[in-house]
Amino acid sequence: MRAPEPADADAEPDPELSVDLPFSIEPGMGLSLGGQFFATALRHEPHGSVALLVQLARSVEAAGSAAGSRVIELGRLAGDVPPPRLAADSSDLLVAIEDTVVDAAVSHAALPHAAVSHAAPYRIRMARLPRGDLATPLQWHDGPRASRDESNAFEFAAAPRAPGAAPASTLFVWDDWPAGESHGRVFALRLGGDGAASAVRAVSSPNVDAAEPRLVARPGGYWLAWLVDAASETGRARVYDPGEAEAPSALRAGSSAGAATGAGASTGPNGARGIEVLALDAAGEPASNVRRIRTESARVVGYDLTTNAAGNAWLVWRQDAPSAGAAGGRVLMAEVQSDGPHETLLVREEDVGSGEPSWIGPIVRGPVASGPSDSPWLTFPDQRDRTLLLPVDYPRPVSEPMLLAPDLLGAAALAAAGDQVLFALPRGRALELFSAACKR
Repeated sequence: MRAPEPADADAEPDPELSVDLPFSIEPGMGLSLGGQFFATALRHEPHGSVALLVQLARSVEAAGSAAGSRVIELGRLAGDVPPPRLAADSSDLLVAIEDTVVDAAVSHAALPHAAVSHAAPYRIRMARLPRGDLATPLQWHDGPRASRDESNAFEFAAAPRAPGAAPASTLFVWDDWPAGESHGRVFALRLGGDGAASAVRAVSSPNVDAAEPRLVARPGGYWLAWLVDAASETGRARVYDPGEAEAPSALRAGSSAGAATGAGASTGPNGARGIEVLALDAAGEPASNVRRIRTESARVVGYDLTTNAAGNAWLVWRQDAPSAGAAGGRVLMAEVQSDGPHETLLVREEDVGSGEPSWIGPIVRGPVASGPSDSPWLTFPDQRDRTLLLPVDYPRPVSEPMLLAPDLLGAAALAAAGDQVLFALPRGRALELFSAACKR
């Protein structure tokens, strides 16, 4: 099926590279690996969902290669679960799926961190595809299990390794509610190259309400971030809609996890929520102190994390919107190094949509930082739900974002390699994937 021709030269799709995912209505994520794009999706059916993995060439020159384009089913999933997630381990592709465990023998005590579970827990499994070969038989390794609380989000990444080195470990992070607690914490589990799992341990402080972790590889280890509910620092439970809630007036970079900074002005109808970030070593152990990103008394309603060419963490977030599902607010970003974050940079102040800002672009795979040409793209919607693309060269002034051609305005950007971007465009009950050249 041919991709639509754009009216704007900023994004010119390669029609030969389009792939349809029949009956899929939920796109997942994408990444670039070995000259190919890979993407995931969920095909919703009456009796569950089918997890899908797609491979397609990212350039016209590679379209005729032996790899070609391919779609495989990863399995049928039970429960309300997210699409599969992807990670790169050197030249290997890692894929993780989540479903519910329908097993009467599973009890509260079976959960490694004694989390509260009122129903069957979530189970995460991972498979490795050497060199991204989708013909490889899938061998699933069990990862973490979590209670079926309000969140079933998880992240995973592989520690960077030198070319030719044996696969090492993969780190999983997720949020969950410990037994007897009124707020969430972020947990981590390391899966060895032999498939053996480590013990589950809490990463975030017990003094804060932590949720929605993000994890990316960096040279020598990982960057980990999570959202923190400011009201929890004063001993309160998670804030959902507390019009009278009090919270710290400023969430300042450099504060340690769980350190109370005093009560400030009312935070409005949804409570203040900020971001904490932590550097981990290759074993997933803390390599620095937890640092708080300044968001004043605003509420962060969506954020993302990536590693830049120098190996530093780039955080982007949307804040000040009336609620998480409403449009408006501002998009900001900051860089975090070993000595703390730089000054916050305003990316966009007007015409901000309700979606979360996301980084798409290169993934750290080696033990050293990459070149400056490997900068990621930033994407987010405007108030008319049109996808915007922005090349970022922090800390230089941010330029105006690119607006896709009219025929592509409903497309979502999933992955990027240089100036080549992978888009997903809903077509009724199908999802069309195509590659486009976007000029910086």
